Amino acid sequence: MSLRTRLLLLLVFTSLLGAGVYFVVQLKQTQEYLKEQLQTHATDTARYFGMWCLQHVETGDLVMVETQVNSLVDSNYIGEFTLTDKNDKVVIHRTGSLQLEGVPGWFIDWLVLEPGTGQSELYSWNYLGKIEIKSNTGLAYEYLWLSAQKSLRNALFIAIGASALGLWFLLVILKPLRNIERQANAIAERNFFTIELPEPSELRSVVVATNKMVEKTEKNFKDLSDRAEKLQAEAFIDGLTQLRNRRAFIDHLKTLLKDPEQPSGALWFVRLTGIESLQQRSGAPVAKEQIKRVCQLCQEVAEHFQGWAFRTSESEIALLLPTRLEQVKNVESLSSSLEAFAHPEQTQGVAIIGVCDYRPGMEMKQLLANADHALTLAGQPGENRIHILTPEEKLDADQLDIAARKQKLLRQIRPPHLRLSCQPIFDSGNDQILTYELLSRFYDDSGEPLNTPDLFAELGRLGLIEELDKSVILQAQELAGRLPRLKFAINLSVQTVLDSKFIDWLRQQTSGSKLTGQQLSFELSEHSLQQHMTGAERFISQARSLGFGITIEKFGVSTLPFSYLRQIRPDHLKVAGNYVHGISDERENQDFIRTLIQLGHGLDIDVYAEQVETEEEACTLRELGIDGLQGYLFGQPESVEKLN
Repeated sequence: MSLRTRLLLLLVFTSLLGAGVYFVVQLKQTQEYLKEQLQTHATDTARYFGMWCLQHVETGDLVMVETQVNSLVDSNYIGEFTLTDKNDKVVIHRTGSLQLEGVPGWFIDWLVLEPGTGQSELYSWNYLGKIEIKSNTGLAYEYLWLSAQKSLRNALFIAIGASALGLWFLLVILKPLRNIERQANAIAERNFFTIELPEPSELRSVVVATNKMVEKTEKNFKDLSDRAEKLQAEAFIDGLTQLRNRRAFIDHLKTLLKDPEQPSGALWFVRLTGIESLQQRSGAPVAKEQIKRVCQLCQEVAEHFQGWAFRTSESEIALLLPTRLEQVKNVESLSSSLEAFAHPEQTQGVAIIGVCDYRPGMEMKQLLANADHALTLAGQPGENRIHILTPEEKLDADQLDIAARKQKLLRQIRPPHLRLSCQPIFDSGNDQILTYELLSRFYDDSGEPLNTPDLFAELGRLGLIEELDKSVILQAQELAGRLPRLKFAINLSVQTVLDSKFIDWLRQQTSGSKLTGQQLSFELSEHSLQQHMTGAERFISQARSLGFGITIEKFGVSTLPFSYLRQIRPDHLKVAGNYVHGISDERENQDFIRTLIQLGHGLDIDVYAEQVETEEEACTLRELGIDGLQGYLFGQPESVEKLN
């Protein structure tokens, strides 16, 4: 039952109760009034009739007295008459009948009217006797019945009037509540408006509170909508270059290949070279700025040909161009423009470019394999760092078997082609080394360094990332045996974390070895945790059971909820470098890291900062309470062979 209905019923009940009380009070007052009137009537009649009949009683003319009494009784003026002599002997006694017209018996039984009694003694020279008269209640009952009907009508009129007035007042009172109801329904439909303040102070405070709630809800909804739009954009947009990412590339490519009405075109793969060495020698900001310049140029080329540009990995850019006119000239023009951007540290050029054709109905697997093949040919000696795949060079069905390519990559991710480097993480309080982060470096048969991002991208495409992680762990196992007093951290890919068989392999490899959880911790990126919370949580629990530490790196890049930290309790958090660069002048970044440190310490989690490159950044981070510092300011990655 609604509040409005309950209040309405209460109002009706109260009105009827008031009307009933009014009716009963009026009826009782009339009853008492009639009782007094009956008594007065009897007394007055007895006195005046006694004075009249005194002379007739004295002379013995009782016939005249009786005649007069009969007249009074028959006219219902009195109800009963009694005349007694001086010896109290009844001389005349007459009783009238109670004649009631239209008065129900239950009414008479409910409201009893006692007849009034009046007496008058008769004296001459001596006491002659007395008369006693009782009033007739018939007329009084008739009057009381009519009065009761009138009082009932008045009571009902009062009840109806009070109910109508109360209903109007109730509607006025409940109007703000109805507005609040409309307001709540509007909020459910994502419409927001405020209510005019009512007069009653109590309801005014309620409306003020609901208006504040609506304004806050509207703001929160707008913030959530903006955040959702931002997250949706982040899902398909590369944060550094603002180009569409690999997910957007795959979706767009599927659409092009499935739609028979789409025109044929060309797929250009641009692979940046020398970025890793540029980052090591000149720092991350310089490397990122170079990447942004290259991506901007690729975007301009794509727009010129009404195509699309995508950043598909750290070092790869894909261009989908719906034209193949003057392809050689256009590719050479792009290559020349890219080389004009070359940094002094990029001694081997800026990028290589592989090009192949596509057409609707083509298998995506075939197209991507052709594009990779074109890139491979572009990077071979003798090529002008560009290669446009000819029909004769396209891979047929048999060549799409990637077993041989996998075998070659497996050799490159094992010693001596795989060599570990390390970068220290220093205690911010005493500059003691807390741990070393192990990094993978790859070399060809002649000992020349390979492009690490390129190799990682190919390993990911061929599903060999887990094999790389295992190879690094095996080398870390040998390193720990040689340096038992040092601690190491290894980055694990999301593919490895989600593989249920990996933890069994890890348990088998560490069983009986000198490698312990106190020496080794695993670093997982915040992004991979956010995308695969359940699987990551399972791996963290299993790794913990084996004694390994857990570090969440690049924290702050994604939107991992802080509540999740309380659930998984990592040993360390590593703040993403974009929060560290220029932190001395970035108040918002300082507030974020300060809050993160306070939260981490409350959960017994140490917080590290990576990519620290200036003394000002290190000083600010120390003031904020950071636990560990890592970056070029404290040392560049170097071979683990130099550790002792």
